[in-house]
Amino acid sequence: ELPGYTVNINGKQEKLHVFLLILGYSRQKYVEFVPSESLPMLISCIQYAFEYYGGYPKEILFDNMPQVVQRIMIDKESTERRILPEMQNFANYYGFDIKLCRVRRPQEKGKVERFVEDVKDQIIPLLPSRTNLDLDEINQIAERKFSRHKCIVTGENRQPAQ
Repeated sequence: ELPGYTVNINGKQEKLHVFLLILGYSRQKYVEFVPSESLPMLISCIQYAFEYYGGYPKEILFDNMPQVVQRIMIDKESTERRILPEMQNFANYYGFDIKLCRVRRPQEKGKVERFVEDVKDQIIPLLPSRTNLDLDEINQIAERKFSRHKCIVTGENRQPAQ
């Protein structure tokens, strides 16, 4: 989520979210501004990234986001993390492994964190906090800004995967 930023989606102001996927070795980037952070939207974004890349990686490193991980309290000091069944089924279908970042280890996802800063520095200043732009227009702005960085930006108004 990009706190404080909204976008016009079907005539309504909705929160603006961004999906980023970076390949570990080539650093090839995929970015897409989306209307939600739901699990179906996450799966849809990953599918579009796979389509763009022409395949899928052996593994994907995920932050400990609630769309991927269920936290189960064992006792007051410890928590067990389990991958949500829907996400595991998706990974099994495509044949990739889900790896989870260690808790409170931001350096493990430094490539993505750097790109988040690039998006905030280069795209967000171009947008008023409440914009009448739709997702297609915002994604087009991002595509123009990042096209020289081996980055794909999709701008399709689409429904999340079912």
